[in-house]
Amino acid sequence: KEDLAKTLELYPPTRRQFHSGMVVDILTKVRDNFESTMTKLKDMTITGLAISTDFGLLRGKQLEEICRQVRHMFQPHNGTIEKLVLSEVEQREMDCTFLQPPIQIEPNQHEVITIGLIMGTFNFKMPSLKHQGDGTQGKALVRTIKSEIARVMDAEGSESARGSSIRWTNIMQACELSENLENWLKFITYHAILKKTGNMWKHRVDECDQIGTNLEHVFKCLDGVNALKLLRDVTNTFSLLYKRETKPDWEDKEWQRKKALLRSFDNIEMKNILTFWQINK
Repeated sequence: KEDLAKTLELYPPTRRQFHSGMVVDILTKVRDNFESTMTKLKDMTITGLAISTDFGLLRGKQLEEICRQVRHMFQPHNGTIEKLVLSEVEQREMDCTFLQPPIQIEPNQHEVITIGLIMGTFNFKMPSLKHQGDGTQGKALVRTIKSEIARVMDAEGSESARGSSIRWTNIMQACELSENLENWLKFITYHAILKKTGNMWKHRVDECDQIGTNLEHVFKCLDGVNALKLLRDVTNTFSLLYKRETKPDWEDKEWQRKKALLRSFDNIEMKNILTFWQINK
């Protein structure tokens, strides 16, 4: 509401002039606010109020769903598998990389696991591939990519064969992949075969899953406090009735101690909420 009020103040409805710069300005602020929020979430400096406001839709979700949504938030690629593309830096690096002859055409476990991590991170399903022999779709894809690399090495030699020499159409035709999956194929080849970035992807997944777990714990803490508030209201009501009708000087000493758990987390940072939860859950 505060952000909306500020936007309306900057761009009141009565202002008749409109230009593209206003849209750019608004989108820039939205992007900056999003990046700032995600940085605070990662550093666990985001407050309880901000968590409730910005991530409230995840409250009540299963841990698996929370982690899946967090992975989507932290990844630069969203939407469909066709939009999964290398960055300009990665593309240039792949084109300039000297190819190494595959030790074996058959896929190894690390390569297959890396493909699985990439697809799981973006919640994509493996495309249907035409392949022969035993193994999964991932193994068939690795086998075809390595075969193309071996072909390039034989044709050009180890001193001149670079990533730019790979004929992607050969791989796509062999696997019967549609043309709109070429960028995805390059992405998989770069990360799973050429650069072997499996550990990086595992670290990303683990990091996002930890953030998702932290969010779930914060939600449980906030839900617990809300439940205690209801219990407080009921206890206070019945305590007054009991004292009035039975024992005027009676006090629930245990409840008096437990009331210390009733506090506001609106301005408390996430790391401190998690500490409180671990101690008092």
